[in-house]
Amino acid sequence: MILQARNAFFDYFDSNILLLIITSAVVAFLISYKSYPIIIHLVKTKKLMDQPVHRSSHCNKVPTLGGVGVFIAVSMTMGVIGSMLDIYSIATKLISLFVALVLLFFMGIKDDLLVLSPQKKIMGQLLAAFIVILLADVRVQSFGGLFGIQTLPLWASLIFTAFVFVCIINAFNLIDGIDGLAGTVAILCSASFGVFFIQYDQHFLGLVSFSLIGALMAFLCFNLGKKVFMGDTGSMVIGFLLSFQAIGFLNLNQLAIEPKIANPPILALSILAFPIMDTLRVFVIRISQNRNPFKADRNHIHHRLLDLGFSHLKATTLVSLSCVLITVFAYSQNYLEIHLHLVVVFTLAFVLTLIPFGVVKITSTPKRSKISL
Repeated sequence: MILQARNAFFDYFDSNILLLIITSAVVAFLISYKSYPIIIHLVKTKKLMDQPVHRSSHCNKVPTLGGVGVFIAVSMTMGVIGSMLDIYSIATKLISLFVALVLLFFMGIKDDLLVLSPQKKIMGQLLAAFIVILLADVRVQSFGGLFGIQTLPLWASLIFTAFVFVCIINAFNLIDGIDGLAGTVAILCSASFGVFFIQYDQHFLGLVSFSLIGALMAFLCFNLGKKVFMGDTGSMVIGFLLSFQAIGFLNLNQLAIEPKIANPPILALSILAFPIMDTLRVFVIRISQNRNPFKADRNHIHHRLLDLGFSHLKATTLVSLSCVLITVFAYSQNYLEIHLHLVVVFTLAFVLTLIPFGVVKITSTPKRSKISL
């Protein structure tokens, strides 16, 4: 009798995606929110504090390892809620995703506490990527006509997918420079992908999206109060989960579902436009100056906004509004031919990216944030 009632509940839960995503977000939020006081106490007790350096946007020691709460909340939520879904169809993806996240989690912990070289981080990221690529067949299968390319050969699909994972992971690592920015941008990206997953009835991908949203909303409650930083642990886990969602989004047109998404590669790029554009611009500047592209500096958009006198909250709000604008604009123009669509969206993102630097150049005495060093 109890078994039958449980099975009936699981069947209802598995068939109701709105209940699934709401439950996922709430459970992840509660787990994350309850874990941070413990994490902060542990970090302070063991003196695992972030030491401000010349490029830091803060001047006081702040507990790091905020990504631990995100990892715990997302992992537990996916494990619990995922067990209520059609486990036979998602078991491989769920297990391989969890293994990859554990690898990135421990790598991030070591980097936050002891510092890892960029080469070792990239090798670890590639290993995590290939875990889900090879075990769960999570890969970019088509360019949707972009550059005249439809279905990718297997070898090209494997290489390009690994490249996507590494790029997005590092892009989110690089924008994590001021309070609230990486968490807010990740929520917007995950919510954008999540809307499509709901529309196409993709329960597992919806679980991933809204578990991350719930965990990050709790994180922001503490991060915006300058009580904890995300650290590389969080940025790598978040970047990996967003890469996973982006690839899932690109493959929605492979399903026998109508209507098909118009120009999915352009929409995916628009959703992730800010971290991609900021990282690309910074890398070009560093390489042009014969510097290591992974060598940290103060050339990011958020640094420029602080130099103009914006607070962390205002800078984060401006960037978030730009992200929403680019995504909405790209979706509203998806009737365009795919290459024209790419040019139009890229132009808008490029212009929005350069605006803060144009303002700095025409300002005689740019204001600096009081908390910047």
